[in-house]
Amino acid sequence: MNQTELSKNIQEINIQKMIVMGLAPVLLFFSFFLSVFTPYPIGLSSVLYGRKVSGIVTGITVLAFVVLMLFTFDGMDVSLSIFFALSLILGLGISEVVKKDINPVLGIVAIGAIVSFIAGLFVFLSLASQQLSLKETIVQEIERLKPQLEEQQKALAASGEKGTFEMMAILGQPDVLAAEVIKLAPSYFLVTLFITLWVNFFMVLKSNRLVRGEAKYTEQSMLNYQVPDQVIWAVIAFLGFYLLEEQPGFEYMGAIGLAGLSVLGVFYFFQGFGIYLAFLDNYKITGFFRTLLVVTTVMMANKMIALIGLINMFVDFKKLMKKNDSGE
Repeated sequence: MNQTELSKNIQEINIQKMIVMGLAPVLLFFSFFLSVFTPYPIGLSSVLYGRKVSGIVTGITVLAFVVLMLFTFDGMDVSLSIFFALSLILGLGISEVVKKDINPVLGIVAIGAIVSFIAGLFVFLSLASQQLSLKETIVQEIERLKPQLEEQQKALAASGEKGTFEMMAILGQPDVLAAEVIKLAPSYFLVTLFITLWVNFFMVLKSNRLVRGEAKYTEQSMLNYQVPDQVIWAVIAFLGFYLLEEQPGFEYMGAIGLAGLSVLGVFYFFQGFGIYLAFLDNYKITGFFRTLLVVTTVMMANKMIALIGLINMFVDFKKLMKKNDSGE
């Protein structure tokens, strides 16, 4: 079967394909590391087959999720249900951006900003209904989970690993632990959100190109973008917020600064990642060795890649590689 016949076969939809695409998000969601790809089947179904088919696929997905939760987990878990619904919404949002030929990087910014706003509003309304501060709410939840935390303390004491005593001390102090949660949770959530969006945009765009051929935006659009120079002022501002954390009355500034720097770091990372891939292409590094280099670098030197993306504002690395390649 040649490429044309394969593309035609993929674009033909039937009930078997809809069932497979509907079950795929559920399987991905509960597969831990692969859960980041949960929005992909939903987004792809809409891009390739339209909103009607995507609606049926989403219906199958929701039904499969509910059945699995009821018969395997003995009831619906609110937290899991919220995150699963969020994954489906991201998939549908990605498909709309791709179908309307909107710049995918702008799509990531728009979808990420909307989801972040809704999440912040949800937290605000939740706190307002309880008439408690954020820290008080977290401390209350920590007290509720005290038996589990005590078990963790025992496990840490038995492990004897480096940093164990510091972690045990934090687990035994609800106020300190709540402060750490306030500081770190927003950045963890936002980094996970924007990385999930980037990965799934990349996958949907690549699949769309392979199946349909020509497209205004492809997966290369996710690697060959340039963060605007003006964003450096946002980096400086968020860094200032982060440094204000220790000042009285500015406790939440550290969380805001860290969250902002983390989000911008994601965009600088993928810009640097595109430069790194161009470097490997320039020296014709392919095959298993290329894969090994990419995986090792992403796992062990991701901050360096982000720094390269930031420095690219001052030094055009791709232009330098082209000059060196041409012998200038």
